[in-house]
Amino acid sequence: VPNLAVAYHKSVTAFCANLLCEDQKDRVLSELRLFGRVVPVLEKDFDLFTAVFGSGPAFLLAIYDVFREKIAAFNLPDRRPEELLLELLQGTSLFYEANYRDKSIKELWIVWPAKAVLPRRALIIIKSKGSQAYCLK
Repeated sequence: VPNLAVAYHKSVTAFCANLLCEDQKDRVLSELRLFGRVVPVLEKDFDLFTAVFGSGPAFLLAIYDVFREKIAAFNLPDRRPEELLLELLQGTSLFYEANYRDKSIKELWIVWPAKAVLPRRALIIIKSKGSQAYCLK
């Protein structure tokens, strides 16, 4: 089930081939890989896969829109809310990519007095500017 990411060749597509011979399966897989990553999924799991990878982007975009609206409420003169949101998402994606294999990922988060949550790397930046931060354990 391709999703919005197909346009960027970053889709995650389910594949199940119960009745195909190996040659047919290889041909279909080759075509599907043009969309992005192909994941073998049991036929019984297609509905769940569709909910996550087919409908998931719509839910994420709805959440992004809420964040954009909240950022716009600051009325910042130099940047559009979409640019700031994109910066936030890119930084969060890079953090996740670098740390998602770490089973203790919750230990990588800190909270400072305003209750904002930041990755531990931000602790260095915050301390270098004189702010206090507290580690969550």
